[in-house]
Formats: sequence, C-alpha cells, structure tokens
Amino acid sequence: ITYNYNPSIIFDESEHIPIILTLINDSTNCSSEIIDTIFINENPVANAGVDITVCEQDSFMLSAIGNGTFLWNGVYLTKDLLLCADSTQDFELLVTDSNGCRSLDNVSVNVESLPKIHVTGEISLCLGDSLHLKSYDNSFYHWGGDVISNEFNMKPIASQFLLVWKYSEDNCYNEKIIEIEVFDTNL
Repeated sequence: ITYNYNPSIIFDESEHIPIILTLINDSTNCSSEIIDTIFINENPVANAGVDITVCEQDSFMLSAIGNGTFLWNGVYLTKDLLLCADSTQDFELLVTDSNGCRSLDNVSVNVESLPKIHVTGEISLCLGDSLHLKSYDNSFYHWGGDVISNEFNMKPIASQFLLVWKYSEDNCYNEKIIEIEVFDTNL
C-alpha cells in the first residue's frame, strides 16, 4: 500500500526551518530519513508612492522604492516612470528580488480637467471700432496683461494676438490665443 501525503504550510515570516522527511517502506518496515533546512526569504519592499493629483496634460513621475526589478502595470520595466496625464488611473508596481520573491503596491493618479475657455465677441474689426469680448460662461479670465474680468474691452489700432488664460479651482491652468484682425478701410 502506498500513501502519498503532500503537506501544505503557509509561512508568514522569514526564517530557517529544519525539516525531517521520514520514508517508511510498508512491506519491509525499513525507513530512511532526509534532513534539510527550508529557507523562507522575506518579500522585497514594494512602495509605489503616495496617491497624487495632477492636471490634464501635465508630465509627472512615479518613482518606485525597493530593491530588485520593477514592473509597472505589467509593461514598464523601470524604477522611475515618466508619464503624461490623460486620465485618472491606478498603477500597479511589482518588485521581484534576486530570490524570485515578489511584492505588489499600487498608486492612484487622479487627473483634473483643464478649465475651458470660451470667448464670445467679434474678433474681425474695422480700424476705429471697439473690441468687446466676453467669457461665454461669465467666468473670470486673465485678458492679456493684468485685466481679470468676465469681459474685455479695447480699441485696437492694429491686428494682434491676445493671450487669454484661466486657473481652475484645482489650480489647473489653460490658455487660448485669440487673433484679432483690424482692417483699415481708409486704404
């Protein structure tokens, strides 16, 4: 008669464990022993960093902490990962040490949308006409230099570009360049 026992043990900490395996032959009543030591290695440290919030289109870096090889999202084999923010997502870091032991950690990257810039008003004018621009949603924009308002007025004497920008509540920045055309009808 043959008995096949496969004991299963889960180790929750690193240590050296001596084991004795005794083999007994049922028909001869003979036995033999194998003595060995099992070495349980510690899992490597895997630290993907703290969760972050960035603005859409911003560049950001995720930096792994630990020893061994690093694998981000099963694709990127590097310790530091430079990315461009396009959507909110989680990143998984797998660290594998020289013994083949592995650890996982995750980091969440929250991506905030850029503020929208919608300008209304006529941007093609005759020389001498007044320019009147307004934010579509009545929010405050930075118009050119120091003017912060929901509208912008001026009397341009030549065609020009006007830089309009805005910060969101999350401190995300967006800008738009508006081309103002001035036509001299006296020529």
